[in-house]
Amino acid sequence: DCNALIITDRSGSMHAAVEAGKRIAALVARRVTGRVKLVFVNTTPWEFDVTGQTLADIQAQTRRVEAVGGTSLGCGLGYAAQQKFTAELVLVVEDPDAPGAEPANAIPAVCRGMFRHCSGGSWS
Repeated sequence: DCNALIITDRSGSMHAAVEAGKRIAALVARRVTGRVKLVFVNTTPWEFDVTGQTLADIQAQTRRVEAVGGTSLGCGLGYAAQQKFTAELVLVVEDPDAPGAEPANAIPAVCRGMFRHCSGGSWS
């Protein structure tokens, strides 16, 4: 099985990222065979298990998620490591110009395979 972790910035200016994270999670949930976790972060993580869910399911489950607070993308990876959730695919959804913690230092504890950083709709 392939587990996936989608970390989405939900800090104050990230309204578009919150919606993009939901859409990306729905796409990934249809394509992976393992568990899919969607974690919204500002300075604290807010986790949702979206395994096998549709976009409508995810939107309903996450309807209370708002873009508020500061930015700490690394806290999502730290939370996943603390929960002992490992993933073959890790996606980070954020604004490409957002200041904040560099998530790459937490990746080895969470990601056994591939890491992708999605900024502003492009893959890097």
